[in-house]
Amino acid sequence: MKIIGYKDLLETGFYYIDAALIYAPTVFHKIRFMVDTGCQITTIGVRDSLSFYQHIPQATTLTIGVGGDMPTSILPNCALAFDLLQSVHLERLSKINVLKPVITPQNFNTVMSIPSTLGADILSRYYLSFDVNSVTLEK
Repeated sequence: MKIIGYKDLLETGFYYIDAALIYAPTVFHKIRFMVDTGCQITTIGVRDSLSFYQHIPQATTLTIGVGGDMPTSILPNCALAFDLLQSVHLERLSKINVLKPVITPQNFNTVMSIPSTLGADILSRYYLSFDVNSVTLEK
């Protein structure tokens, strides 16, 4: 079984894999996850959470990154659905972090540019390989 992602050649040069968030009883829109081998927990950025932002619980923890820390909510018992063209593969997670900063006119562009990241909690379940234009997760 293979999950195939892509390299964003125009904007960032980073590798991405698309997946839909399932947080019962709802399936949310497709999220573009940056493959981040240095991230421990899969995290959804603000831009990708806008469609369900009102359903996210209050921030209860902080996510610490290169630029500092950010209030973060935790969605427990959820899953990511990966489209395999002829089928869908589901990966269950005990939690996914959702960044939930205070958004101001001054930080709006910065906050919206933070990508969602596919972390080691998912990546460690697969053999990970990169080539010039794609990334593959394989079991």
